[in-house]
Amino acid sequence: MRVLWLKMRPDTPQNYQNIGIENIKGKVHSLLYVKPWTQFFDLKGRKDQPESNCDNISLKNIYMECDIFFDVAINNNNKLSNFNFENLNISTKNSKFDTKIISGVNVKNCTINGQAISK
Repeated sequence: MRVLWLKMRPDTPQNYQNIGIENIKGKVHSLLYVKPWTQFFDLKGRKDQPESNCDNISLKNIYMECDIFFDVAINNNNKLSNFNFENLNISTKNSKFDTKIISGVNVKNCTINGQAISK
């Protein structure tokens, strides 16, 4: 279903860092999935929501057919930083690739549906 799924729980601080996905090919629904996960949401009396972070995430040498390549939607308490996309050849139904929500993005030699992409 998903190659990389980073669950951003709004009630528990998450810290994903130094994750590398390399040298894969195949078919999948979502390649990169980063969204709030609220199935068991409970702040347990807490007044604020904790911050969650994803840092130093790398996708490299990937040839993938997918429904959604960049399945990312975060809230104000989520921080994404230092993502590296290198040597990707993606065929997808949804070619959205909005890197504005990531601080520090590197895109090198990547195509979506045959079109070169950049940050």
